[in-house]
Amino acid sequence: MEQWKDDGKMTISVVITVYNDEQYLHRCLESILNQTFENLEIILINDGSSDNSGNICNEYKLRDSRVKVVHRSNEGTVAARRCGLACARGQLISFIDGDDWIEKDMYEHLIDVYNHSEYPDMISSGLIYEYPKSGIRSIALDGVPAKRYSKHEIRQSILPVLIYDPVAGQNSVLTSVCTKLIKKTVAQKAMEYMKTSLSLGEDGAYVYFLMANCGSLSIIHKAFYHYEQHEGSQNYKFDPNAFEKLIRLEHTMIEGMKKQVWSEEIRGQIEYFVLGYLGRLVEKNFHFRIRKYAYLFPFSKCERERNIIVYGAGIVGKSYIQNLRQTKYAKRILWADKNYVELRANGINVISIEEAIKEDFDYIVIAVKNKGVAQEIIEDLKQYQIDREKIVWEYPSSIAEFFVRENKVGNKELFD
Repeated sequence: MEQWKDDGKMTISVVITVYNDEQYLHRCLESILNQTFENLEIILINDGSSDNSGNICNEYKLRDSRVKVVHRSNEGTVAARRCGLACARGQLISFIDGDDWIEKDMYEHLIDVYNHSEYPDMISSGLIYEYPKSGIRSIALDGVPAKRYSKHEIRQSILPVLIYDPVAGQNSVLTSVCTKLIKKTVAQKAMEYMKTSLSLGEDGAYVYFLMANCGSLSIIHKAFYHYEQHEGSQNYKFDPNAFEKLIRLEHTMIEGMKKQVWSEEIRGQIEYFVLGYLGRLVEKNFHFRIRKYAYLFPFSKCERERNIIVYGAGIVGKSYIQNLRQTKYAKRILWADKNYVELRANGINVISIEEAIKEDFDYIVIAVKNKGVAQEIIEDLKQYQIDREKIVWEYPSSIAEFFVRENKVGNKELFD
């Protein structure tokens, strides 16, 4: 039996949630035990499995002294991870699902990044999707550049487009918690906002709360975590209670973010996240595909083939720009924002409103969701003596809201 000694080095507590994973659990645990970085605490949370998973957990506990096992009644992934966090004594936390596996050098590489990038609160890496039936393998990486991000950069450049950046066409950071290495203090704080009743989209909710509590983040464009898509995976299951679970997911995320870094941009991201699940449910069960713009441009307020200034570069503004570019609706598009200097430094190609109105334009479309903010912008625009008929604002509608309103289907409470 291997003897594990805490020699003062950095320890990673690996929390593995196990539920009826007997077919895959040996592969998962072998990939962890064989890591080239050995200073691990391996915590197996057997969440009420009815198959042989519990015995497999006990088998590995006898094989390696680094392994701890907790057997408990089934309460779901959030409760199991919370239990694992309570047991953990390592300074850093990693979460693994019992039916997945990791590359043998994953933790060695992540610890190296941790030690050489000023000990960030969290490290995010890539994901390898495995499709065993077809033999297809695809790699997903975070959408933002690989580097170390400060708290300010996280709030300004990552959180507002964490789920989806309509301009870039991808999310800034993968919403899998299993691709992250997290300081225990941050993992515990973020867990305070999670509800054990969540059973759909819980990874995305937790990653959002982790980001909101991060003082620093390192992104690396390498993938170590293998996520197998099999018939037992959540993505392949039909769930008649899915709509109720979506409502619970949205309410949990909104309630949690209100207590932290709440803004209208964040709400738009949450709506888009929920819409993603809604789209998959509709497509899988009704064979109808919902195209997912975060917000719809107010086409009815602007004539086609006109010069349009989009004023605002948050999630609404990015959605409007994407709408206009894809539909080729406008003759010319100008994109302006009050914080154009900072936004340009972050790679978003916007100009000042003063520069924009020097050009020939037919409409200024205000791209914000908050009515009070829109009214303030309209008042500010008066100083430029712009014809009021050229200024357009209407409450932005997401595709999900439009779908429910126009077709009278689904549960409207989901989007209120």
